[in-house]
Formats: sequence, structure tokens, C-alpha cells
Amino acid sequence: RTALSIYERSYPADDIHVAAALYGVASVLVEMKQGAEALPLAERALAIRRQRLGPTHSDVAEALAAHSAALLQTSQSEPALAEARQVQDLIARTLGTDHFKYSFALLALGHIYSARRDYPRALTAYRESIAALKRSQVTDAWSFARPQLAIAEVEIALKQLPAAMARLEETRGTLERDDPTSLFLADACFQLAKLLALSGRDVVGIAQTGTGKTAAFALPILHRLLDNRSRVQPKSCRVLVLSPTRELSGQILDSFNAYGRHMRLTSALAIGGVPMGRQVRSVMQGVEVMVATPGRLLDMVQGNALKLN
Repeated sequence: RTALSIYERSYPADDIHVAAALYGVASVLVEMKQGAEALPLAERALAIRRQRLGPTHSDVAEALAAHSAALLQTSQSEPALAEARQVQDLIARTLGTDHFKYSFALLALGHIYSARRDYPRALTAYRESIAALKRSQVTDAWSFARPQLAIAEVEIALKQLPAAMARLEETRGTLERDDPTSLFLADACFQLAKLLALSGRDVVGIAQTGTGKTAAFALPILHRLLDNRSRVQPKSCRVLVLSPTRELSGQILDSFNAYGRHMRLTSALAIGGVPMGRQVRSVMQGVEVMVATPGRLLDMVQGNALKLN
């Protein structure tokens, strides 16, 4: 944004430097899933590059890819798909199918198919992306991790859990060996934890604050609740989360309520240091999710306010 501000003061509005800065900001916003903000910037970058470089330049394909991704994030999958196909064709004609950017074009195309739940086409695009990477002689682990993680996501959606688990384990091992600081390693571990939880396995997760541990167990739990919204018995809960402190308990419950805000989730908090009466009343009809500290949980069980059987 700083570069964009400088270029807009230093060059005409349709200068190629302005387009480069517009594309840079739009690309970062897309990575941050802020498609609505990225869309007008990508549109300006695309228009300038088409005017200055001509419609068939490879830099036009880059801007078009950012615009397509922003369209997808603003729920415009049909035009996003049409533009992603244009990007694939343009890069194939200007840079060739052995260029690493062709692989990225196929990856973006796969993401759109996956968002549209067209899983067969998504898998084809992701596999072709890997093949294009091999042809381009790219060797860095993270480039291959991106389509592999995407394939695993599709396999999870198709309930092909053993195949997804094997793929995630292999990807995690490769990243740990070749690129241990990659953010894709965290993504592989997250997906693996989610997959294990969805299949009913026990999971231990150890990581620094702010790395997504709560999401790693809360999202699969909410997924399982959605698959089976049975009636909750009085004085009981379907999900129990134990937390060592009052503060963390509150944060965890806030996360559950945020992730499940469209589920009409019933939830309760049981923590010490405050009167127990309100907490007892909150579970009288039963709740789907309870987050508790151990001491207060034992108080409620021993006082027959909560049943864990």
C-alpha cells in the first residue's frame, strides 16, 4: 500500500508501475481472503496492463488470476471460473505448459472447481498442476505441498479418509525434512489433526499461541454435530471441553460460538470464581457444547447439576 501510494503520486494513473503495485496489494488481500477489497484493485491492475501491454501478455494473466480469485471470494464462481480458464490458456500460449506459472494457473482452477463441489475436475486440475511443476523442474517443497494439500481437502470431502491421511503424512514428512519453517507445514498438521478428529481418533496438538489449535479441534467437532443434530438430554452436554483457566475457557467458548454462529449452537461456560447458580441454570435443558474448568465441573457433577454418562 505504501508503494502504491508513492507510485500514484509519482506516475500517471495508467502507468505500468501503478499496475504492479495494484496487483501486489490485490494479491496479498486475496491471500488474506479479503476478496471484496481486492476486487476493485485487481480490476484496475488488469485494465492498465491490458491497455499498456496488450491482451496476450503474461503479466495480464497474473492480474487476471488475482481478479479471478477475488471474484471467487465474493461468491461469483461462474465468472471466476471463466477467467481462470482464460489464465490457463494465456499462460500456456505465452510461457508454455512447462513453466511453473502454468502449474499455479491449474491450482487456481482446481480451487474454483472445488468451491463449486465439482470434485472430479478439481482433482484433475490439481494432479495436472503437480505434473506441470515436475516439468518445470521446480524443486522447493512448498510448491508441491500446495496441490497435495488441496487434493487431501477433496479426498476428505469425498470421505476418502485413508487416502487423505496417507497424503497428509507424506506431505508433512517432506516439509519437515526440506522446508521446516514453511507455513504449509502448519497447514498440513492442521489438516491431519482435522482428519484424525473427523475419523474419531484421539489427537494431541502442541503449538504456540495463535497457531490455530482451537480451530483444529473445534471445527471437526462442529462438523460432527452438524452430521448428527440429535436432541440433547437435560442436564447434559454433547461436547465437553476442559480448560485449565477461566480466561482460556472463555476464549474457547467464544471461538465455538463464532465458528458455529450459523448453527444456532447451544453452549455453556462452567468456571470457578463466580456464583454457580447461573451456570447450573444454563445446562438445565442440556447444551451441545460446554467449556469448563476442572474444579467447577466436579462441583456441578457432584451437585447433580450435570450428568456425564
